[in-house]
Order: sequence, then structure tokens, then C-alpha cells
Amino acid sequence: MSDALSLTRRVNQAAELVRAHSAGDANAALLAWIEAASQLYKQELVYIEPGRLLGVQAQLQQLEALARLVGGTLQTNGCI
Repeated sequence: MSDALSLTRRVNQAAELVRAHSAGDANAALLAWIEAASQLYKQELVYIEPGRLLGVQAQLQQLEALARLVGGTLQTNGCI
């Protein structure tokens, strides 16, 4: 249990550090990449095979959560 607690603390601290630098150039570059990748996934949704739909939707949701964390607006423990 202490390992899980220790890992949770590390994730919390890392998420806080990311949020603290949300206005920096590195985060802006990461946000640009996330936006571009999100657009690729959204374009893929137009012609996706039904069996892949849930997986691509989950990937897109993860990118959106990551964008909120990097942008400083996701106030969670950092897990996406």
C-alpha cells in the first residue's frame, strides 16, 4: 500500500509542477502538439471502423485531459 501511496504522491507532485509551468514555452509547444494529434484523431473518427471507435475515443479523451493539465486547468491528481 505504501508503494501506491508513494506513487500517488509522485504523480500529484509532477502534476502540480506541470500546472505551475502552464504559461511556459515548453508547455505551449506541448499544447500545440496535443492539439495537432487531437485533430488527427478527430479526422480519423469520420471513417473509423466500428471496432476501433472506443479505443480512438479513449485516446482523444486522454489527450484532452492532458491538454487541460498542461494548460493548468485540470485540478486532479494528474492521472488521466
